Amino acid sequence: ADVGSRQRRVFEVQATPSLVFSALCHCFEEQRPAEILTIDDKMLCFTAMTFEDFVALHVEVKVFASGIGAVVVPLDLGRTDTVLFHKMLDSLSKVLEPIGLCDSMQPSCLLDFDDDDFDDDEDFMRAEVGVVSWHEVLAPLFLDAVKVSPKRVREYAWQTIARLSKSEPACHVAMAELVVTKCRDLIAVAFGPGRSAQGTPLAETYPMAAALSYASRTSEAAEKMIVMDIFSQALRLPPSLPRCLRKLVGDVVSRCEEQLKARVLHELGRAQGPEAECCMELLQPKCNVEESELCHGSGSDKVSKAVRAIVHGEVGHSA
Repeated sequence: ADVGSRQRRVFEVQATPSLVFSALCHCFEEQRPAEILTIDDKMLCFTAMTFEDFVALHVEVKVFASGIGAVVVPLDLGRTDTVLFHKMLDSLSKVLEPIGLCDSMQPSCLLDFDDDDFDDDEDFMRAEVGVVSWHEVLAPLFLDAVKVSPKRVREYAWQTIARLSKSEPACHVAMAELVVTKCRDLIAVAFGPGRSAQGTPLAETYPMAAALSYASRTSEAAEKMIVMDIFSQALRLPPSLPRCLRKLVGDVVSRCEEQLKARVLHELGRAQGPEAECCMELLQPKCNVEESELCHGSGSDKVSKAVRAIVHGEVGHSA
């Protein structure tokens, strides 16, 4: 009875069950923002956490043999959001179409929803921006995002922060400042080398990483994050980091690194002393700074100290 009450949609595919299962696994492993939690190759079944609009969906996908070929039965195990679950299913239908999707049968009670029919927090906040600063808009969200409990409050806060970061570039600098002042330790635990499977849940870390990724597209925000050493020291992309996080965090590190290179090159024009000579030797003639040398600390201590000294204005300048 419980299984029957969960929202689901059945796909019929004119292809072998193994081919269909392989295509779906590839979709969740390589294409969707998702992490496969369990997989059974013999029973052609897997469970996963995937995301729609930065909201975590806990799903199960089963593939059965049928007279036409295969039947796919996705289940919404968490029953978090019916509308977002069916958006996710729409994306699965696009994966199945090239290999022979024949039909998609859905419950008659499912209604067609239009996103524009719903008012969201971002619309309210956008209207308020003319009166208050982005710092004032974001600060309460960051306060909720770092709370010890309840976890649903943290998840909702990070989802809202991620949506604002995606839709409102004007908030990126204020967001970077709050990340630096409120979330430095949290980010190091979530993405750094000390990360554990029992650490910050993926339902929080994915929208967190997405918010940082969008914010880092604004050069001033990226510079604020790198100057405060968050990504130059705390993040080293541990092997245990899920793929959907690794891509986003890697983008943040790369953009922050580009800002660091630009800052160093600018300061080199005025800097004097051994630090400047060390960086000039590193950057010339092609200005090709290896990621491991600047951001990940695997280069010499002399290089790292020289870069930080120039970025933080701790060296002399020519008159």
